[in-house]
Amino acid sequence: MNSVVKFIGGFEKWNELNDDCRMAVVKFLEYEDRCKLGICSKRDYYTVKSTSLGVHSISIKNDQHIGFDYVSVTVVLDDDFNSVNRFGLIFSQLGENTQVRWYEDHLKLHQGDNPWPERFSDSYKERLKNRIMVLKSCNYEEEAVKFAEKWMKKCNFELKYIGVEMKNYPIDKSQIKSLPKCKTINFGADDVETFRWWIQKLPNQMKDVQLVRLPNQKVFTIPSDLLNAPQIMQTADINFWCRADFSDEQFLNLSANNFSFHCVNITDKGITDYIKKWANGNGVPYFESAMLWTTENRNFEEMTRGLEYREWDGDFENEEPNFCSLFRRCYDPGRCAQIYSKVDPYENPVMSPPSEEVPKEEEEEEEEKPQEETNELASEFNFFGLFDGMEHENKKVPSGLANKSDIISLMKFIGGFEKWNELNDDCRMAVVKFLEYKDRCKLGICSKRDYETVKSTPLDVYKISIYDNEKYHYSFRDGDFDNVVVEVQLHHDYNSGKRFQLIFSQLGEDTQIQWYQYVPKQRPKNRSMILKSCNYYEEAVKFAEKWMKKCNFELKDIKIEMKNYPMDKSQIKSLPKCKCIRIGSDDVETFRWWLQKVPHQMKDVELISLDADREVFTIPSDLLNAPQIMQTPEFYFWCRAEFSDEQLLNLKATNLSFDCVNITDQGINEYIRRWVNGKGVPKFKRALLWGNKARDYAEMTRGLEYRQWDAEFEEEAAGFCGDFERVCGRGNCVQIYSKIDPYESLTLNVSSDCVSIYWTGHKYEYNGKTYSDYSIP
Repeated sequence: MNSVVKFIGGFEKWNELNDDCRMAVVKFLEYEDRCKLGICSKRDYYTVKSTSLGVHSISIKNDQHIGFDYVSVTVVLDDDFNSVNRFGLIFSQLGENTQVRWYEDHLKLHQGDNPWPERFSDSYKERLKNRIMVLKSCNYEEEAVKFAEKWMKKCNFELKYIGVEMKNYPIDKSQIKSLPKCKTINFGADDVETFRWWIQKLPNQMKDVQLVRLPNQKVFTIPSDLLNAPQIMQTADINFWCRADFSDEQFLNLSANNFSFHCVNITDKGITDYIKKWANGNGVPYFESAMLWTTENRNFEEMTRGLEYREWDGDFENEEPNFCSLFRRCYDPGRCAQIYSKVDPYENPVMSPPSEEVPKEEEEEEEEKPQEETNELASEFNFFGLFDGMEHENKKVPSGLANKSDIISLMKFIGGFEKWNELNDDCRMAVVKFLEYKDRCKLGICSKRDYETVKSTPLDVYKISIYDNEKYHYSFRDGDFDNVVVEVQLHHDYNSGKRFQLIFSQLGEDTQIQWYQYVPKQRPKNRSMILKSCNYYEEAVKFAEKWMKKCNFELKDIKIEMKNYPMDKSQIKSLPKCKCIRIGSDDVETFRWWLQKVPHQMKDVELISLDADREVFTIPSDLLNAPQIMQTPEFYFWCRAEFSDEQLLNLKATNLSFDCVNITDQGINEYIRRWVNGKGVPKFKRALLWGNKARDYAEMTRGLEYRQWDAEFEEEAAGFCGDFERVCGRGNCVQIYSKIDPYESLTLNVSSDCVSIYWTGHKYEYNGKTYSDYSIP
């Protein structure tokens, strides 16, 4: 409750806010905090009730793999299915009543039928069996649908994904009028009208539509008139696990770049025309795959009439052995042929239905040669073509020079060049701030004024990493070689693809820079350039700091692992918005220099010795007093740290690890005692105190209420002890109980090389009963 009060500024200010402001605040609360706020007062209850909840997806299913008639409902609050913000319930009939059980409980109880590790004791399973709710005198299917639609109503029916696989969805009783923001659907039904009803609830422009005939139901066909719906004709991805009565004309007008269905009326000529459209450059943009299932015989010659193709003969399979082998494993094809584009002969789809041989030679690709320095403008904004494929990982958009549509979209964004030139510099910079990096590069070469605008607008850089003598660069050069790697990450999501990596190394008196160039649908190419008469180490640091300067040194995360960072030549004065730092060095003064550059309030600090003896190299007590260490919520030191007992007790970290030198058994006892008495670090998770020093177990546990991990505890903890041993290792373990709440507890684990303290025991209430649940933080 304290966190909620803090978030809303205290109840005094909270009650002064009008309803719109209160709802704007509630919108950003986690679901659990919304629930807590909702029981504070009648007004808070109505505020929470009136504020739509963010629900990403809801699934309703009644397939039979569980072994009895049931309907499961799964609600996911965010777009990460594996996050904790999700839950599932099973509704089943119990005489005249409906029984409701947690889906996860069912999996734990029936481990033989489900891939859940064998780790739950009989007593724990018995407790799970009793964790049910009974709804009197009602039908389980209707109650499941009511519950699911109630959660849809909580988000104003604005969920992004819905999956429904039910034989008899009660359409006549449904509250669903529309699903205005839905992008992905998966419907299983046993009649066409159910499909029609659901599709009418969706927006015209969908991302993915899947229609599935339920198992053991009568075979039916989706009629042509329903297939004409824009939700099907305009969607990017369709998958029908049933017959679909597409005509050739409908087939040719599909917008999908990835689809699969059982076809009824599509002819060989229709397939030929579809492929011809692609070969002539008029096909669906970014086409991926089309799977037309049928039991009818197909005429290969008719389908390939007028097309340039090459069958998969011995020569082709020798040229592309890995691809052919993988394709056969994935698709189990019959007769295969590569069909060549008339627009670009290097582009070609595979057509597979049964074989004659028409070999065709392919030209060998010339090997790239190292390039020398390019002009300043290209180096400044597009670093010698480095970003030609920067978004290769998640974007399937060909890149390179701006085409006409790129220019038009950019002009539209900035209001056309006529208006653009009327804007003052501040307005122009405000526009550039929202452009993607590649668009900034294109704009920067339009005119001298545009160049200055782009150059003056800080770039958003999330993280920069610099580390020396990284190994495994065998694709660039045989054997190990001295190098510095610079990695620039523009987006907080590493997997977004908005990042690049360069490898700097010495080549005689010059510096060689190497990188991968990613080109869509081709193998990555090794690229390189030469900088004349310079030192690779200094050039790498110059380049990295140049990118820091592009964002006004306001990056959020920095990682430096270098033996001799040239601090005396550095341009870095401060890193005012940095929250995470990882420094690898063998010199204490280097750690000190970097810590002085970051704000006092950090999120994560890591200090690591590189080649120095970890048993000797020590961070002194005066450096450890820095607020960047004492106030950070999380730190990890891969070296000795001279913390005193007093410093340990004043740390704000909830998660910490270091090799301790001066921490005594009495200090550890006092650290635990503070937590036991409710005066420890809020939201404490773990403390790992490494060292080979002999410890006095009795002294560390003096005056504390604890319980040894015996057979009885292991039975009660229901598999937790085994998990703990696998993840954390196991020495002498005890559970130490809080005096504030005896259901809360710490695990103290003392081994030959570490004293570890974890908050593992948590208080839970269910059906009026209170108990401890154990988990690894």
